[in-house]
Amino acid sequence: MKTYLLYYPIFYVGYWLFKITRKTNWYAFVAFRRLFVLTKGRSNDAMSEKLSKENAPYPLSSVSGVLGQLGDQEISKIVSSIDNNGFYVFDASLSESAFNELIHFSLGLEAELIPPAKNGLKTSRYDRSKVLSPRYQFKEQDVYSNPVIQELATDATLFSVAQAYLKCKPVQDLTAMWWSAAYEKEASSEAAQLYHFDMDRFKFIKFFFYLTDVDSSNGPHCYVRGTHKTMPDILWKDGRIQDSEISSCYKKEDILEITGKKGTIMAVDTRGLHKGKVLEKGERLILQFEFTNSLFGATYESIDLQGKLKEPVKKFMQEHAYSYQRFSI
Repeated sequence: MKTYLLYYPIFYVGYWLFKITRKTNWYAFVAFRRLFVLTKGRSNDAMSEKLSKENAPYPLSSVSGVLGQLGDQEISKIVSSIDNNGFYVFDASLSESAFNELIHFSLGLEAELIPPAKNGLKTSRYDRSKVLSPRYQFKEQDVYSNPVIQELATDATLFSVAQAYLKCKPVQDLTAMWWSAAYEKEASSEAAQLYHFDMDRFKFIKFFFYLTDVDSSNGPHCYVRGTHKTMPDILWKDGRIQDSEISSCYKKEDILEITGKKGTIMAVDTRGLHKGKVLEKGERLILQFEFTNSLFGATYESIDLQGKLKEPVKKFMQEHAYSYQRFSI
């Protein structure tokens, strides 16, 4: 008997319980991740196909938003690029007023230090004159107190690209914002500075916003082209992967550093191998929105936005209630 067959009963029972409780059993989550590795992604592909049939996409026409005006042809082009390469860098960018607002907002927030500071401190505001950790991660509930982030979370263009890529009604399952800073030369596994793939859901797409200028020296998002679809057997493992392993398997032109000016927007399928490059100098502030086809998998946060939303944002969430099921509005 093939090893992976032993995990299917645990996974299916756990998925059945999730449909009832909206929570994922720990054993089912472990089985889900093991199946992904052992079947080389086929288990996730099969579930994603099933979900596409169960949750048909919302009927959407031409939409406008942070990515500009998008019709079916433009969305199809974007999705095709993500399908082929694993990522897409948009021509459009976040406005100067928006990224300046988010930089100012972030400097007033308490953040989790990842990993904790050497003196044992676990939280702190980001102070570029006194860096305590390579990563300052903000709480999702705190991040959603900002109107710019609320508007981007319900942006019709991001939503439409996510839906087209997932081939079903998208579910907004994670929003994150964090500072990365030059701290130590050695890569931090906890700060996601070693290559890895994300596998918290069946299928997902992430939108990243560079809120500061990002060049090769201050933490570009690194991605191995095409690894969201296939990889050599040696790389199918649930854990961190060294740069030397990547370079022995892929050509230089497929190991990418995605740089960009502040305001740069990209869509990335982080099922593919990726990392944040260790900062040699400076800092990086990044904002991330994730959409998925199911909340089965890792623990997710419930976000309370009652009495905190502008009417257009609230209306969009109400009209797409399935997609914003973890939000109280």
